[in-house]
Amino acid sequence: MQPCMKTGTPIFVKNSYNPDAPGTRIVKSIGGKTKLIQAITSRKNVTLVDIVSSRMLGQYGFLAEVFSCFAKHSLSVDMVATSEVSISITLDSGYDLAALKKDLSRIASVEIKTGKAIVTIIGDVRRSSEILSHVFKTCYLLGVQVQMVSQGASKVNISFIVNDKQAADVVKGLHSDFFEKI
Repeated sequence: MQPCMKTGTPIFVKNSYNPDAPGTRIVKSIGGKTKLIQAITSRKNVTLVDIVSSRMLGQYGFLAEVFSCFAKHSLSVDMVATSEVSISITLDSGYDLAALKKDLSRIASVEIKTGKAIVTIIGDVRRSSEILSHVFKTCYLLGVQVQMVSQGASKVNISFIVNDKQAADVVKGLHSDFFEKI
């Protein structure tokens, strides 16, 4: 993809199970006015790990120690949300996290929550306040508690965590709000 990005050559992504479908055209930029969002996706079977430092506020090295534990156990992190004394991290389900929890418990209190889903909005993140107002309103109306929010480093996506069982309803509700209303 790098050569196409450098030259501005569009890339077409096709569905190998349905080659007659039009697919998706990826371009460097879209001319004219764009929609607030372009896509909504979700991924179930995610584990949320909440880590709260047991140290005093202002201590250095906390993040480094946390991520070294994940590296030690060869665990790939999906999403991260941080504050000075806490970190929320998601990863795929299916890992045995007992050893990780034991290591992390030396420096923090750890809560591992399974049965979560990541819902991701792809769009104009420069308008994140507008996007998030729709997200939170839809989740509120559905009775869904957003458990974590993270903006991608690429500045084109915002992801948030909900319970697995609620993900499909959230995606449908957001689709209706963003794409079906006039």
